[in-house]
Amino acid sequence: MSGESVEKKPKSEILWKSPEVVPGPAKDGLAVGMAVHVEKEPFKPWTYPLPTYFTGDDHVEMKVTHCGVCHSDIHTVNGDWGAATWPMVPGHEVVGIAVKVGKNVKHVKVGDRVAAGPQSFSCQECGECKADYSQYCDEGWKECFGTKLPDGGFTFGGYGSYHRSVGAFTHKIPDNLSSAGAAPLLCAGITTYLPLRNADVKGKKVAVVGVGGLGHLAVKFAAAMGAEVTCISRSSDKEALFKSLGASGSINASDLKKASEENAIKFDVMLNTISSTSIDFNLYLAMLKARGTFIQVGAGPGKMQIAPPTMIMKGRSLVGSLVGSPQQTREMLDFCSTHGIEATVEVVPVAEVNTAVEKVNNSTAHFRMVVVHPGHENDL
Repeated sequence: MSGESVEKKPKSEILWKSPEVVPGPAKDGLAVGMAVHVEKEPFKPWTYPLPTYFTGDDHVEMKVTHCGVCHSDIHTVNGDWGAATWPMVPGHEVVGIAVKVGKNVKHVKVGDRVAAGPQSFSCQECGECKADYSQYCDEGWKECFGTKLPDGGFTFGGYGSYHRSVGAFTHKIPDNLSSAGAAPLLCAGITTYLPLRNADVKGKKVAVVGVGGLGHLAVKFAAAMGAEVTCISRSSDKEALFKSLGASGSINASDLKKASEENAIKFDVMLNTISSTSIDFNLYLAMLKARGTFIQVGAGPGKMQIAPPTMIMKGRSLVGSLVGSPQQTREMLDFCSTHGIEATVEVVPVAEVNTAVEKVNNSTAHFRMVVVHPGHENDL
């Protein structure tokens, strides 16, 4: 099933029913996954112990069925974001079947289809956590893979056969969303949904820069929120595709200076999904109206170069956004269920994750790569 595309299903169609026979927990607490053992090396099979830190009354263990392949997974294993722990099993768009649920976890039960995103846990006590922005926890970011735990163990992600998580950071997936299409919502989805929701884009002109794994979901969300959406892309032959996502038009950015001049002071909100910092941000900002908002969600290494007058003389705002809290993520999943929004994905077996990574690196994925674990190739 390598390279199989999964299309959006009608929002009213029930796609998921709990299995009559629920898989058991990981035997001997071991999982099998695709790991990187040394920075920048290919993924190879590895058997490893699941973290015992997540085996209490507040935790969930799932049998993983699907996992999205995020560009940040690749940045991490390439060492782009600093020191890491090895071996590493990435994957932070994790979908599976709950096989063990702690007694204090009330919103999911054994047999439910569940998901876990990038953030493993937070302190739940600081001002940000109490304000429902736990992704900005004062005690720092705790990734669902590669994080050292208080007991000395480590977190491992969804490229493995089993995943353990904190119940509060585990979500039940609506029955009318497919597993493959829902997986990228846990990172790419909430990353684009939340800043658009916070920008209150209804009735506004919104530009989405880069229509890939993040961008195609941003277009779908903004259109469903009632915005007039324009795609900004270097592709000149994808107008029909962009409109199928919900856009009203597109701008060819292959000649960015010309595009900026022809569309000056046009948009209320611009969301940039491009991770490269070598682009001319000033030319993009010039397309924003006075008091317009530029949202940066593409996260790559390097520094943004912006001339202060570009911001000052039109009162423009520059904001960043990082995934979402558990409550915000559940809100996003409900929105997707209501509006029939899923990621458009290509699915490959988890053993072929190196192929998926190559497609992400070459920008040839349509639009998001998802790996499926053995025995779940036909799961919706």
